[in-house]
Amino acid sequence: MDSVDKSGANIKETLESILVAFILAFIFRCFVVEAFVIPTGSMAPTLLGAHSRFQCPDCGYRFEVNYSSPRQSDEEVDIPDRVQPIEEREDGVVKQVPVVYDDIHCPNCGLRLPAQSSPPIWYGDRILVLKYLYLLQEPQRWDVVVFKSPSEWQKDYSINFIKRLIGKPGETIMVLDGDIYVKARGSDHFEIARKTRAAQEAMWRILYDNDFHPQGQSVRESTWQQPWQQTGGTGKWSTENSHGRAFNFNAPDAAGTLTFNGEANRPDNKKFGFADWLAYDQRHSLTDYAAYRYHYPWLGESPVSDLKLDLYYSRTGGIGPLKLSLTKLGHAFTAQILPDSVRIIHEFNGKPAGPEKTAAFDASRAPLHVEFTNVDYRVTLRINGRDILQTTDDEYHPDVDDLLERHADRLAQPASPPTVSITAERQTCDISHVSLWRDVYYTSKLAGNTAQIRWGGPEGSGGHPIVLGDNEYFVMGDNSPMSYDARFWNKSIELKDEDLHVESGRVPERFLLGKAFFVYWPAGFRPMEHAPGLIPNFGQMRFIR
Repeated sequence: MDSVDKSGANIKETLESILVAFILAFIFRCFVVEAFVIPTGSMAPTLLGAHSRFQCPDCGYRFEVNYSSPRQSDEEVDIPDRVQPIEEREDGVVKQVPVVYDDIHCPNCGLRLPAQSSPPIWYGDRILVLKYLYLLQEPQRWDVVVFKSPSEWQKDYSINFIKRLIGKPGETIMVLDGDIYVKARGSDHFEIARKTRAAQEAMWRILYDNDFHPQGQSVRESTWQQPWQQTGGTGKWSTENSHGRAFNFNAPDAAGTLTFNGEANRPDNKKFGFADWLAYDQRHSLTDYAAYRYHYPWLGESPVSDLKLDLYYSRTGGIGPLKLSLTKLGHAFTAQILPDSVRIIHEFNGKPAGPEKTAAFDASRAPLHVEFTNVDYRVTLRINGRDILQTTDDEYHPDVDDLLERHADRLAQPASPPTVSITAERQTCDISHVSLWRDVYYTSKLAGNTAQIRWGGPEGSGGHPIVLGDNEYFVMGDNSPMSYDARFWNKSIELKDEDLHVESGRVPERFLLGKAFFVYWPAGFRPMEHAPGLIPNFGQMRFIR
């Protein structure tokens, strides 16, 4: 009898434990953390919506390309495992025509990939959102936020959007020359809004990574060129070490310069080198099937001058400097690395612009991981994960009036792209893991849409800067040309029962659901061809910056 009672008690305790666990999970989901799925590519590549995956057969670079459902649904159930055939009617007969992806280019080496018929599709990233975090702390600029959409095409405000928070209450926001400018309440001038380091790391876009050096394994429409090309000096750079992945310089009494040629190997669907072009947004197919009328390719509208040059440097002899140079709008910055010191030299239109910035530094410990960046009007020399030298606002800042004049003249960027170069003098050295990256560039229109932005643009651009009231926020997507965000909203929020009236282009504070903080289930791998992505992609699990 005792054993029966104990058995019944154990069953009761087990059921109670399961019930408590369900209750706690429900409370946790409702009040602490909730899971969401990324349906579209408006935040790519920070967060991926439904997409196809590709790997360059020559350089090995992996990348994703957006998938746009013809049904334009945000529901995962409407996303097939493969791109579906298109129905075409000919002489009264309906035919199923496979969709061929025949215009995909590698963003690293420019190769046009072999055509693929109906490639597989992966679902969007699954993320965790900290609900009600903003009851405890104020939202911060550059947070990735989930909110109820106030856009004009649905009025019950039941659809969740995810964007990056750009403007806060009381601020005036202007998008100019690809950057964000903020005028505080009571101020009479705009200042650039610099991204946090964490946000910036999430928003670098690849221009070229020499670790993915093509090995000549694929037939090309034109011969591939090494974009790092010698342009000056009698000392010769060797670019053939480690199968082309490392550069060597050996000239104790001479100098040699490598300059990045942004036009080398440029895909034919990019307008120019250094363009604000993203592989995720490229054209799928040359054929105008109905499915692709929902997906407008972005060819790049402006050259981007906010750049990061990243490399490893090993000096094996000599006392001369290694020079890294970046230019933007007449400004030229050169970082010099000497055996016992580093410096940054600033010139404007060919003339010195302020004193040199110098710091003592022991460069004998090779290799050095060097990052040289010019982004958001701040130049930084970072070595082995530590900022060694950095410009101040007094030394380098945007000329807003000049940028507005350029914008008015439809010259949002200079006619010529930036220049990037590496010069070695009087030394023997190796540089490896050389990569070049560009910053996100906030655009003034959507792909396939000639309408200018309604909110956030300079005066006279078809829109104007947006003034945010109390408890109002401004949001934008990281994939700017493909993000239907607050720049384009044109209907106000009217909730009379809640005494809420908000002009268009704003997200009221009460619409904020929380902060996205972790990708807990990136688009997984399929155990078989037609199975869902059940196998987690652990390598892509990450915190959201």
